[in-house]
Amino acid sequence: MIDIDDVLAAAEERLNSAYAEYEEARRDVPIEFNEMRLQASIFQYDICAEMASFMRNAPTGFARNVALKGLVHRLFEYNLTLSQLIPGLLNLTKARKLSIDQQDIKAQRKKWSVEFRKLRTWSGTRNVATGHYSPDLAKQVEALKSIDSAEVVAVCTAFLSFNMAILRILLEAGRGGDTAVAMN
Repeated sequence: MIDIDDVLAAAEERLNSAYAEYEEARRDVPIEFNEMRLQASIFQYDICAEMASFMRNAPTGFARNVALKGLVHRLFEYNLTLSQLIPGLLNLTKARKLSIDQQDIKAQRKKWSVEFRKLRTWSGTRNVATGHYSPDLAKQVEALKSIDSAEVVAVCTAFLSFNMAILRILLEAGRGGDTAVAMN
């Protein structure tokens, strides 16, 4: 079993490191790499913090579904962000003549394809109950009732794993292929 406190602490350390490098704005590293890494680190920390809260509070009944709606919303929105981040990453690495294995990114996506497909089906829930509230309360309640906690945890786990792979690629690519810096 994963210790959520350790996962959260590692995400916090990664976020603070990415933020420090973003603020430092080294001239030898294009700002776009630092922006992408910071964005991915913000997501990683945000999801870990929300998952830790969910696990600590252990809500039951309908409250469990309501507690998960934030994760549903964040995962859905970040998946949309990735559709811009990944092509941007590939373009930057190409411009810097860095080798990046596009197949690695594709393999990571494929590894979690079931979960990514499930995530895309959450658009209706997102649109009426997770951040965009429908004026029709019955629709909101039905959307919230449709949230399956095991499914959300599975998608969350997949997405965090995928995001870690992206963070590793961003870290290496932003440093010009220097793999001497370890990543948690």
